[in-house]
Amino acid sequence: MTGQTKTINCTSCGAGQSVLGGGRVTALACSYCGSVLDAQDNFKVLAEKRDLQRPDTPFEIGQTGVLFGVEWTIIGTLGMTETYGGQTWSWVDHQLFSPTHGYCFLTWEDGHCVFTRKIRGTGNNGWYTPARIERTEVQPVTYRAGERFKYYESGTYQISFAEGSFNWVPKIGDATDYVSFLGDSEMLTHAHGQNQMESEVELSSLLPGAETLAAFGAEPRRLSGKIHPLQPYTPWKHAGFARIIGFASTLIALVLWIGLITSGDMILSEDNIDIRAPRALKFDLTDTRNLVEIKLVNNADNSWAWYDLELVEPGGETVAEFGRTAEYYSGYEDGESWSEGSRSAKAILRLEQPGPYTLHIEQSETGLWT
Repeated sequence: MTGQTKTINCTSCGAGQSVLGGGRVTALACSYCGSVLDAQDNFKVLAEKRDLQRPDTPFEIGQTGVLFGVEWTIIGTLGMTETYGGQTWSWVDHQLFSPTHGYCFLTWEDGHCVFTRKIRGTGNNGWYTPARIERTEVQPVTYRAGERFKYYESGTYQISFAEGSFNWVPKIGDATDYVSFLGDSEMLTHAHGQNQMESEVELSSLLPGAETLAAFGAEPRRLSGKIHPLQPYTPWKHAGFARIIGFASTLIALVLWIGLITSGDMILSEDNIDIRAPRALKFDLTDTRNLVEIKLVNNADNSWAWYDLELVEPGGETVAEFGRTAEYYSGYEDGESWSEGSRSAKAILRLEQPGPYTLHIEQSETGLWT
């Protein structure tokens, strides 16, 4: 233990609480009633949220373990959720405290353990938000300390559960926008809290699951068979052949159609486009009253492809430049099949000038996830 422990009674329900984490703790979430208390103002009730379901995690508040040669104590637990397109993802963040190294996070997600710390500096290309990603014409890349980080994903997550001590004030329902970049062994994330208006940069690394559970004295768990984006690639004896087949799959088989959204009219439909080299496709637009949808579909299988697109108007000027990713992953785990991602990507545009347009397509990057 850290020696930074004291006991108080919850000012909402009266239950005894242990306050861990040193003098910078600003909030305590009661493990009995869920109330968030102000640790800097006599534990005044900041928010009440009862009957919350505790998320499943092998780690517990008060457990102590050594990571990277530093002793850490788990002082808080957060349940996190993200919902998009009818799907929901959940994970658990545990706040860690060390008297010598401050505060960090240990995440339990899909049977993986991840270590995250706050850092200074956004990278050489400044701050990214999900809105900036949507406006970006090519796949974003940023550099930090000489390491290249490539855009991985973006979205919004919320706090669904809180228990324990924190060096900030977590509230149920608080939402955070994030953009993540993937490096060789670490993930760089730009996070912006919608309610607290705080922006932070995080650096995450994957921990060995079984060793991390044992280090904190947590109950052994069956580790996930799902691939984590930070897992190193381990080739198998047929990897070269599989890579060729996988890349050929995303390189050759591509379907494109262009249509008017409101009327449903199809302007152009092309099947099985071979884009091992850049392609230029032409179509005529006569109805400028409706929005135009451009949709790409590939046959990716445990792989992804990034497409650079440029749309040239009848006068020869570029009217739009943008990039899109199509990716699909699947597997079989614990007797059940799983899949994620989408083989399709689309863009919706307002084109004001009728006439012949040219759409240039180039597949600039691909990857095989085996």
